[in-house]
Amino acid sequence: MIGMSSAPSPLCDLPTSMPGLALRALTSADAEVYYALIDRNRDHLAEFGDYQDEKRATLEWVENHLAEGSGSIHYRYGIFLDCKIIGRVDLNPVAPPHYVLGYWLSRECFGHGYVTAACRTLINHGRTALAATMIFAGVTHGNHKSSHGGVPPPFRNENLLPVPVAATA
Repeated sequence: MIGMSSAPSPLCDLPTSMPGLALRALTSADAEVYYALIDRNRDHLAEFGDYQDEKRATLEWVENHLAEGSGSIHYRYGIFLDCKIIGRVDLNPVAPPHYVLGYWLSRECFGHGYVTAACRTLINHGRTALAATMIFAGVTHGNHKSSHGGVPPPFRNENLLPVPVAATA
């Protein structure tokens, strides 16, 4: 059809390169399962001073937070393994087409490559669906695992500050 774009929708289910691992846009319908994930990871989430809102989250806060997302330009995705939520990865606009990539993963899921696959998928999606030309890693100072392990090797950040992790011409 004339005028129709073949680019994927900014908020859609995104399969990753790992079997059973997918990203799904978080909505208020996910509030209870997302809250349960937060509840199991409260100490982990605030370990470096970030995610303080999540550490204090109530179910009502999560419902409101995810409902806000439906009208905002923040792209919030749940990381799902075999249909069970295990984390979250976001693309947040700085000054589009520039975005910040942020994520967190449930502690029991560390070390399996889930974040690497999720980040690569969302970076690629950001390039095609959002025409992102620059994506920065949002890394909290002191979070060495995130800066040297979770961010895929070509995008690693040496100074533990937000730096370009992917750029296109």
